[in-house]
Amino acid sequence: MISTLTLTMNDGTSKAFNFLATGTTATRFRMIFGRDLMMSITPMTKLADVENNDEAFQIAAECGLIDVVQQLGYVMNKQAEKADMNTEATIEDYLEWLDQFDSFTLLNHSLEIISVYLSNRSTTSTQKKRPARQSGK
Repeated sequence: MISTLTLTMNDGTSKAFNFLATGTTATRFRMIFGRDLMMSITPMTKLADVENNDEAFQIAAECGLIDVVQQLGYVMNKQAEKADMNTEATIEDYLEWLDQFDSFTLLNHSLEIISVYLSNRSTTSTQKKRPARQSGK
């Protein structure tokens, strides 16, 4: 799933950024940051039903998810830009990417960033067979 968010830059202007979540997002996250996204994101499922950014920020802070949200946003933005993940996606590039934003802009959009990723993980398939009936034996 791809989504466009308008984020506030350091100079106070706004700029649109695309974020793309795919099946390789977790692999790319591990390649760049050296940790398992799925283990880091498990507490993030609490944010799936949150409807406002203030509540999302509070939960993210309590669960230690602020870095994960920023790093996930970086990976999904690089995917949307079709960046070469072997040469362009480095820790130094991540820090430069992060430096361009106003202090709390990514945190204020944490709910949207998480929603882009989590919506990619949901299935649209339906069950083809009914579960087998259990017999009383």
